[in-house]
Amino acid sequence: MLNNIHFRCLQNYNIEPYEKIQPLNPFYKKTGLHIAMFTNNYLPFIGGVPLSIDRMASELRRQGHRVFIFAPEYPTNNYEDHEDTIRCRLLKLKYLKGAPFHYAISDIFSSYIEEIFIKLDVDIVHVHHPYWMGKKGMQMAKKYKIPIVYTYHTKFEKYIGSIPYVNEKIGQRLSDYIVKHFSSNCSYIFAPSESAKEILKNLGIATPIEILPTGIDLSHYNIESQEIKKIRKNFLKTSEILLFCVSRLSKEKNLLFLLEGLKYVKQHTAIKFKCIIAGDGPEKTNLEKYILENKLNSEIYLLGSISPKEINKYYMASDIFIFSSTAETQGMVLLEAMAASLPVVAVSSPGVNDIIQDGINGFKTSNDIKEWGEKLISLMENPNKLQKISLNALETAKRYTIGSIGKKAISIYKQLIRT
Repeated sequence: MLNNIHFRCLQNYNIEPYEKIQPLNPFYKKTGLHIAMFTNNYLPFIGGVPLSIDRMASELRRQGHRVFIFAPEYPTNNYEDHEDTIRCRLLKLKYLKGAPFHYAISDIFSSYIEEIFIKLDVDIVHVHHPYWMGKKGMQMAKKYKIPIVYTYHTKFEKYIGSIPYVNEKIGQRLSDYIVKHFSSNCSYIFAPSESAKEILKNLGIATPIEILPTGIDLSHYNIESQEIKKIRKNFLKTSEILLFCVSRLSKEKNLLFLLEGLKYVKQHTAIKFKCIIAGDGPEKTNLEKYILENKLNSEIYLLGSISPKEINKYYMASDIFIFSSTAETQGMVLLEAMAASLPVVAVSSPGVNDIIQDGINGFKTSNDIKEWGEKLISLMENPNKLQKISLNALETAKRYTIGSIGKKAISIYKQLIRT
């Protein structure tokens, strides 16, 4: 783990901690691949991309490889990093007439990143965004003639369209251009789902594409029953249904729809329920306001961010997982929920459609309050249906184990190194 001395060295751009793995060091013996990952965000920031990277890196390390993660530092970085995490200092930016820009943006112009990179004897560069740190990773790969892999995690038009003065149409075109131009310069692309692969193919990208979803580690669900009971006792009074959602609290996640759907459910069933929502983000105040104004504060609880080490307890304690985002290229949280035997009720989107078999392991609906609410009610009011779909959900999750996903990634890495 990253100790305080090591962290201070990185803070001062002192590269001494990495001298030990220089290829010229006669005492250093390299085993496994050296993979350099570049990302615009990472833990302790909680989001789909950081969790996906952390999960994959942990598995590849378990299989005997080294994964170096170039990621931004965070002002309140109380997360204990793995020793091969390289934290990059931030640019100090202002946004919209002097207002602070509240995002961790690494200083990609510093020579520090390259000084560290050249000491790592990298075999593969793997980037997780088609801009900023992704571009820095590509620069390193091209300069040192190393194969570069890009994982297409996100439908960027959903995020670009939320930038002030950028409408949805412009956001779509800009996103398509960025992704197409970047992908065309990569050696290989990982798409987390069939739908994501189709999006890339429709852009006319000729780079080879392989479907590689984020894997699930089922061993993380071996949780003591007393811990599960404690969570249920905190929120449930009687035999109520416990609903769960994990999401960043931002506009593109469509969470006002979720709250409106829960309001519909409250009005149209006698079944009592509680809903807990894990996550944080800029929409939190608006969501809290809606909950209070619509008298849902006895049913809905915003828990804030929950650490990856704790989140599985909440999955295991719940009965049904609910989801409303239409911005997903993969359904990572859906698979996490299914690994805990939770059926899912979600709004249809590419990532959702690849995982949910309607009526088999959950339900997918249009962006319609009544339709979504009625599907949720049908599960809440029919225990036998709930049990059957729960079992099917677990069987779905078993097809996405992290071990097999990691082996597939390594196989492609080695193929690229040989060519």
